[in-house]
Amino acid sequence: MKRKWIVVTVMVVAIVLLILMVSVHRSEKQVPVRHVVVSGQLNNISQPELVKLVKPLVDGQNFFHVKLKQVATEVESIAWVAHADVSRDWPDTIAININEQQPIAVWNQIGLVNQQGKIFYPRQSSFPADIPNFFAPNSQQATIVVKNYQSMKAMLTPLKLAPSTIRVDSNNSWEVTLSNNIKLQLGSKDILTKLQHFVKVYPKVFTNHSRTAQVVDLRYPNGMAVQWKK
Repeated sequence: MKRKWIVVTVMVVAIVLLILMVSVHRSEKQVPVRHVVVSGQLNNISQPELVKLVKPLVDGQNFFHVKLKQVATEVESIAWVAHADVSRDWPDTIAININEQQPIAVWNQIGLVNQQGKIFYPRQSSFPADIPNFFAPNSQQATIVVKNYQSMKAMLTPLKLAPSTIRVDSNNSWEVTLSNNIKLQLGSKDILTKLQHFVKVYPKVFTNHSRTAQVVDLRYPNGMAVQWKK
């Protein structure tokens, strides 16, 4: 008799568990995604366009079954998106937080480059107008160009100057145009040391001179050559 009650109890527990599983399954089907919410400081990304992009991945989908990584990958395919965090917000919302790219320069006139040296290619009409221009034959040079730019900018700030254009040619020779239009020829070696020499002599040689410098050739080991505007 005791054994019979054990069997009955096990059957009852199994039936209850089965009912609970069916109930959970049905309840999941009744939790569709109804909203997509986008957050983050968006200056170059259209929120309606972003929602439209991810809608096929979430529209009518079960809240628990949406593939968050897939949604994030789709969002990060937008050029201006640096990173996207996608999460579920109970009971029916997919939340997307955007980190937008922060460009520091235009790269070869067709792209932008950020502080980490990553190049991205948004519509040219969205390019900022007040950032420097970098030119280099190889995209792999972006990291070193950005690093040197940041060093140059720090060195020139006390003079109230900044690099406006940096050109690196196929021989790795560097040419920097400053915000006051002076062009510096730095060669391919010790470019920051040469720039530091220019910074040191600038107040005495260039600030109080009656003529304006056009090109300063710093490729000499112990001096410089200056081409003055006529």
